[in-house]
Amino acid sequence: MTPEVAVLNFGIGNVSSVVRACKYLGVKAVLTNESKVLQQAKRLIVPGDGAFGGTLKELARYKLIDPILKFVKSGRPFLGICVGMQILADFGEEFGHHAGLKLIPGKVVRFRNSPGYKIPQIGWNQLHKSDALWNQSILEETRPKSWVYFVHSYVFVPKEKKHILATTKYAGEVYCSVVKKGNITGTQFHPEKSGLVGLTMLKHFLSE
Repeated sequence: MTPEVAVLNFGIGNVSSVVRACKYLGVKAVLTNESKVLQQAKRLIVPGDGAFGGTLKELARYKLIDPILKFVKSGRPFLGICVGMQILADFGEEFGHHAGLKLIPGKVVRFRNSPGYKIPQIGWNQLHKSDALWNQSILEETRPKSWVYFVHSYVFVPKEKKHILATTKYAGEVYCSVVKKGNITGTQFHPEKSGLVGLTMLKHFLSE
């Protein structure tokens, strides 16, 4: 039976809450680190929690990088959450310089130190519209200024503004909080921890 959605389980990432959110929405998520299962799935979620370089190292150790690239190339819906979004970039600067998956041109850099702000950002913050349209995306039913839950010290800086679907403000910066390119979507926040707003986004992803 073809899995509706595969959730990548490679030793890093908050996989349990993603699986629970999918189950709540009536979709069975299959936890896997097997290329064969991944390639059979209709959709793929790469959860996040962890550092950029460490995540790529674990993906390589499990021999999952090529299967991910093959999945994305197939045109099926892909969702990266937190560091799962960041690894889409060309490279990241967390604890050194690390090559990313190079699926969306850009880089991952640390928040600037700003008086009065704690790094990492942990907690709720708002989504703001970019120039991109939210229809036919996971944000289709999301209102601007909706609150979602973040845990991160680094941000994705896309090379092209057209790939920025939403932004958020923190530590004196306006940064990309949702990125999209074709069948690829990435969220810097955790939709599975963002209440009804996040569940609505996941519902859209799971129905693509």
